[in-house]
Amino acid sequence: MQSFRSQIWAVALYGFDSIVLLARRIFPAHLPNKVNGRPRIVMIRPDALGDVILWSSAFTILQELYPRSTYQWVWVGNPAWFDLVDLFGVFEEKIRVDPTRFRSLSGLLYRAATLWQIARAKADLVLHPVRSREFTVGDALARAFNSPVKVASSGDTVNSAGWRLGLADRAYSDLLSWTGPSHELEFTKRFLNHLGRNRISARKDTEFAPDLRPLLDRTHPAIDLAGRDYFVVLPGAGWTGREWGILNFLEAALQIQNSKGWLCIWAGSSVDKERHSSIVAKHGGMNNLNLMGKTSLPELLELIGGARMILTNETGSAHLGAACSIPTVAVTGGGHFGRFAPWGTIRAVHHKLPCYGCDWNCIYPPKKGQPVPCIVGVQIEQVLESVENFFSPV
Repeated sequence: MQSFRSQIWAVALYGFDSIVLLARRIFPAHLPNKVNGRPRIVMIRPDALGDVILWSSAFTILQELYPRSTYQWVWVGNPAWFDLVDLFGVFEEKIRVDPTRFRSLSGLLYRAATLWQIARAKADLVLHPVRSREFTVGDALARAFNSPVKVASSGDTVNSAGWRLGLADRAYSDLLSWTGPSHELEFTKRFLNHLGRNRISARKDTEFAPDLRPLLDRTHPAIDLAGRDYFVVLPGAGWTGREWGILNFLEAALQIQNSKGWLCIWAGSSVDKERHSSIVAKHGGMNNLNLMGKTSLPELLELIGGARMILTNETGSAHLGAACSIPTVAVTGGGHFGRFAPWGTIRAVHHKLPCYGCDWNCIYPPKKGQPVPCIVGVQIEQVLESVENFFSPV
């Protein structure tokens, strides 16, 4: 549920966008919508890494519907994931949108410049394949594009109140009707089937599961680990409420090392490095390598792709592991349980509570910097049992 303040801000941004787009109509200076005679297709995905990975199986199918030899593909999204997007070899152009800055008060000039750029760029087809659309970001971007055909889903109210969805729906020419809970991979299947006018309905469900293993041939390792058995621990989650805690990860990692004898590699963002490196150095034991904040996204993909297993929270790194078919133990909360995990090789270790399905609007708000109760309740013994289940003979 969005706060009253956020709803007022959404209305203000909608009005601000209207002024920018009106100015664009007064001073039209459109860029061509065709490049070398090819129609232009835009995909809007300003969301998180895990969302992009879960959607990645769509690229192969979309190339069958709209081959790159005939169409020019444009990606609009978070520049933090551009290195990964480049590996797919689909998108010839990318438009950078930092969602945090784009929706902020301090980013109004950035927002205006971005909308102006997009409003000048004509397209033959705009795709916004996001289940939980965000009124102030993805919907605003779709609204700005000058295109006769814009396709999205009817969405849910996780990121936008119902009235906002109704207002934003006016920007689209085609909406996939979507209701009820299900896994994100089912959404991918439904959206593509809608786009392909049921031409892909006979495909097996496995065809919609992400597989990033072919991309490993295009990546380079951050460090030479040839011949080494190792596992990767990624303690971050973007929000501390979803993080199991560095001391829990340390205890679990030490026990895995003692049991398997593998090298433990710590990975994650520069924020994870600042928060956790000193603790890992002090308590992590001897057989450790700290690469937090030291790998690009393609290097992290290569690192995970060569691991015996990964241990993490339910976040983008878990989906990287599953997309590489690597045994993945993910401490998972109840906010979106069953929507993003489990799937593939992800073992979602969790502590079931009656309030599951809260969309992370926790009825037991944690103290600042602390995890929510459904994360706190996950025990080290549960995690170690999941690890053993991966490697115990059947």
